[in-house]
Amino acid sequence: MPEYNSLKGRQVRDAMRVGVATCAPDTPLPQATQQMIDLGLRSLAVIDATGRLLGVLGHTEIVDAQLNADERRWTRLQAADLMEREVPTIAQTVSLREAADLMTSRQIHRLIVLADADGPPIGVLSMTDLMRFVVGSD
Repeated sequence: MPEYNSLKGRQVRDAMRVGVATCAPDTPLPQATQQMIDLGLRSLAVIDATGRLLGVLGHTEIVDAQLNADERRWTRLQAADLMEREVPTIAQTVSLREAADLMTSRQIHRLIVLADADGPPIGVLSMTDLMRFVVGSD
């Protein structure tokens, strides 16, 4: 039976998954789609040349675009054309309790973790990560 771990005194970096799959804003949509398929992901962080997070390209937006665009338009679309620009983020030093409160109150299933408030994306914290941390399961 898994043991219980308290969130008290713990930070986002203690439970997050390190690493974020990324693409550039000018990445052609077919290429971004293939990257997501190859990596088994549902989204990619879209970053600029300095590593700053610009948005997130999700599988729902890709499928919607594929259903509603002709082939010529599909091949001209880029990640920036479909990415969600308002992305929930959190700094790695924020308390896990604060992260959990944010996620539950806003019904967010995952947060992009930033090195600091304005830093590059360095990981992801999901509800599943929180659950695994709380019950002490890897």
